[in-house]
Amino acid sequence: MFLMQKVAFNRNALFLALYFLAVAAFAIQTQAAVAVDNSTVNGAFSNTGLSTLSIPHDVGGGVNRALYVGVSTSTTVLPIGIPANRVTSVTFESQTAAGTQIPLERVGTQVSPDTRNAVEIFRLINPPTGAGNVIVNFSIGGTIPAPFVNYAVGGVVSFTGVNQLTPNRMFFSSGGTSAAPTVIVADSAAGDLVLDTLAVSPMAGFAVPGAGQTEQWTGRLAFGSVFDVGAGSTKAAVSSVTTMSWTLTNSDSWALGAAAIQPALAATAATVTIAGRVTTASGRGISRARVSMIDSNGATRTALTNLFGNYRFRDVPAGEIYTFQVSAKRYKFDARLFNVNEESGGLNFIAAP
Repeated sequence: MFLMQKVAFNRNALFLALYFLAVAAFAIQTQAAVAVDNSTVNGAFSNTGLSTLSIPHDVGGGVNRALYVGVSTSTTVLPIGIPANRVTSVTFESQTAAGTQIPLERVGTQVSPDTRNAVEIFRLINPPTGAGNVIVNFSIGGTIPAPFVNYAVGGVVSFTGVNQLTPNRMFFSSGGTSAAPTVIVADSAAGDLVLDTLAVSPMAGFAVPGAGQTEQWTGRLAFGSVFDVGAGSTKAAVSSVTTMSWTLTNSDSWALGAAAIQPALAATAATVTIAGRVTTASGRGISRARVSMIDSNGATRTALTNLFGNYRFRDVPAGEIYTFQVSAKRYKFDARLFNVNEESGGLNFIAAP
């Protein structure tokens, strides 16, 4: 009798162990992995100062996309009144979306101690797929006229599997004068992919990424493989703190910025949040546009866009196909069908030109 009870206990324990392993495996599967889709780079130099930089880039067709742009700049002459933000705007001009220019959002800025070099990172949630150009525009002039930006390197990385509502965590940055730029990202988690961008002057020579980092771009090819000026890399986070570092050929004044990109989460509850933006063909947000969401039974929910064209629907039942319609004065939009299975922050609508 005792033997039978012992066998039954062991079977129950085995069943429970297998059950919890299955639950753990399911929990892991509900979190998608952030993956690099494509990375490109371009750089330029001008004695009289750069006004713009164009970077060709192809966005793949993966789900939960995000586009990040790291801009590294350096100046040879320090004009009075040089701004911390040397970049005035960044747009993605999609060749497959009728030449639509979509503005990117600033993630963060860091300037080197001598103010010669600067890092600026931007992002775009749910970019259109296919070929396009990232256009970076720079400040020009100063209180005493002089070029703000002589050297510029822009790195573009498109990702898949990115959280569409909160694509990245806090921006962290640092600046110093040495041959070992380092920044500690104190807001990361296992499953995140940390992206960094480095800015130095030509005197630094080349930059080599630290252990565990994957180089995504450097500026050396743009400058005849003589120096880098800018570089960027990614690193898989394994804990709440991730260190990003580089080794320079020569000691130099540097700026380094980074942020952890969060993975998309599959729907684990009965309801999700759907959000997006309504814009003109030129990318300007349309305020007070009415967005209607119609389910298969004809029930309709509406939301008005804010000043920047953003809208949001909360507590949307998952697992159903909805029809989305947008109405706004002086603009026309095509209705869209959208299969709601998970959180989405990139259901955008562009007015017909």
